[in-house]
Amino acid sequence: MTGSGFTPKASIISHMKRPDGTEFPGLRLMTDENGAFDHKINTYDLQWGTHQVWVIDRNGVSSNTATFEVAH
Repeated sequence: MTGSGFTPKASIISHMKRPDGTEFPGLRLMTDENGAFDHKINTYDLQWGTHQVWVIDRNGVSSNTATFEVAH
């Protein structure tokens, strides 16, 4: 997962929703000096189905929501 356009060197929270609609606990990430971030999602431990992921910055501004499929 990658993102850009955020405040440089700022805290953001990554959110991920399972196929059943429940959400994982938020994961705090930091942006770099250009306001970008990247984070590897380990899909081996995820249940099968469609997941959603998005980030929210410290001002409450949300990114778009991306979806990805985990298949068996």
